[in-house]
Amino acid sequence: MKRISAFVLAVLLFGTMLFVLTPIASNAAGVLSYSLVKTFFNKSQNSVTDTYKAKDGTYLPYRLYVPEDYDPEKSYPLVLFFHGAGEAGSDNEHIFRGGSILQRLLLPDERSQRPCIILAPQCGSTANGGKWVNSDWGPGTYDHTTFKKSPYMTAAEELLDKVIEEYSVDETSLYVSGISMGGYGTWDIISRNPDKFAAAIPVCGGIDESYMEGLKGMPIRTFHAADDTIVSNKGTVKANEILKDYGDFLYTEYATGGHIIWDRAYGTSGLTDWLFAQHTEPKTYNVSVENDAAKGTVEAPEKVESGGKLEFTVTAKDGYEIAGVRVDGIVIEAGENGKYTVDGIKTDVQIQAEYTEKSVFSTTEPTEETPPATPADPPSSTSGKTTADEESGAPVVLIVFVVAAVAVLAGIAAFIVLKRKRK
Repeated sequence: MKRISAFVLAVLLFGTMLFVLTPIASNAAGVLSYSLVKTFFNKSQNSVTDTYKAKDGTYLPYRLYVPEDYDPEKSYPLVLFFHGAGEAGSDNEHIFRGGSILQRLLLPDERSQRPCIILAPQCGSTANGGKWVNSDWGPGTYDHTTFKKSPYMTAAEELLDKVIEEYSVDETSLYVSGISMGGYGTWDIISRNPDKFAAAIPVCGGIDESYMEGLKGMPIRTFHAADDTIVSNKGTVKANEILKDYGDFLYTEYATGGHIIWDRAYGTSGLTDWLFAQHTEPKTYNVSVENDAAKGTVEAPEKVESGGKLEFTVTAKDGYEIAGVRVDGIVIEAGENGKYTVDGIKTDVQIQAEYTEKSVFSTTEPTEETPPATPADPPSSTSGKTTADEESGAPVVLIVFVVAAVAVLAGIAAFIVLKRKRK
């Protein structure tokens, strides 16, 4: 029994050490375990767990993380991550069951050196037809003209725009990555939005060859294994043939490894350094003006960078004054310097200036009016001026004195009467 007990104790001790040291080993290796990523999102005060309802009614659970020292006055890169088929569902938990770039991005040093916003949506269950791209996975290629766009991809695009609008996102630093089914999703979203993302990392995904022309010059790092039997690498090989001579494109092919290569891919030295070094040209928005030039002038730029500040002036001409100024229908007040300012521009905007005529007054010099005469003071008595209070107070004092005198006399009389009766 003692030997058995010792053996059981040893096993328990070993298991405990393994449980405790696994996270430490994960950190030492420069990667968080799947469970630690999940724990981080579940416990972080900077994490949002929610479900987005798309315009077509599709529900899309998602996790969102913002940096610990998030400051709305600053702008942050955003990383969009598409999970694989094994993490699909509606519980907002399975997202973290597989490997992901999040295992690197959430390391303490990464969060400190490269604070960013992370968006991780969850596609509906594959058993119910949930896919980022409505195609068979095996071939590694697809033709988008043969099927409808996935409602989950549409919802993900809407959700991304919503996050960009509500948070301080640097739109020149939008990044996307995904594995397996999410690799398909990564290729699909950059193909449909080639000017939106600064860089992409699709891992063992599939492509639509007809889209590749629009991706020439886009920074892409893609990974696949030659012996992948789940998703063929033929699509990735084809993408390499088309894109390798244009811009910053690199395909890494592993001779072996099968389908599950994402830990290896995301562990590539310098990958996150490369990712965050990519930026698109600042997006600009048009500024239009609705103004009656006969009544006033509006001086404003024709374009404003995304997230930037719109500053303009409005000046009324002679005979008019400014009645109101609006930007996209919202009333704007002039600042101390006389300029109108609107921060955080993220759409085309319109300035509307309204004027009113000034009131017309006579230019004749006003005549000097004679001030009304001051009434003469009433004549003073020899003892000086008597106030109303003093006048009204005199009879009151006299009455009080008379009453007091009568009371005293009555008292004396009563005393005399009593004295005589006793005699």
